Amino acid sequence: MAKNGFTMSKRMVIETISDGTGNASETQLKTLNRLDCGKKFLIEASGNVRMVLPSASVDDGTHGVEASGWFVDVEFTVDAATGVSGLGKDSATFQLDTKYDNVANNVDTIDGMIIAGDHIDAASNEVAFFTGSGTNNQLLMRQGNGFKKGTSLRLYTKADQVWRVKGEALMTGTLATPFATES
Repeated sequence: MAKNGFTMSKRMVIETISDGTGNASETQLKTLNRLDCGKKFLIEASGNVRMVLPSASVDDGTHGVEASGWFVDVEFTVDAATGVSGLGKDSATFQLDTKYDNVANNVDTIDGMIIAGDHIDAASNEVAFFTGSGTNNQLLMRQGNGFKKGTSLRLYTKADQVWRVKGEALMTGTLATPFATES
């Protein structure tokens, strides 16, 4: 597992992902690699963001996690914009997936639990618990169901083809699962 000097001093490395182009309709892409282990990513983009996880099973020296215990944290620091076109929808999208192009025969999945609550109508006490199906390879959050400031995720692996996620999501409207499967 890749380690940096911060891990021994319990300091964290923070990296911000923002609308670098100033155009919220474009997608900001961040492909993670083994050196991103232990980082906290702050999502400050109001538009589309796509993060690609490294392999949780293949160690080719660049695209794999190298060993059990690799993890990252993701936290949303702004709400997504409304009316942004992306991935065929009319709202901004956060997509986290295992479909990296550099490693053949990707079979990694994302499993775990995300607790979600409606941040607009707190009086309704609407809370949902979403779990993966065992075949999911994406987390897909649209502005209307989970791309809200305060949403946080932790992803980690035992280097066994499975990404585990624990998270809390602030949502509005109909609470919908972020677990998805891309063929």
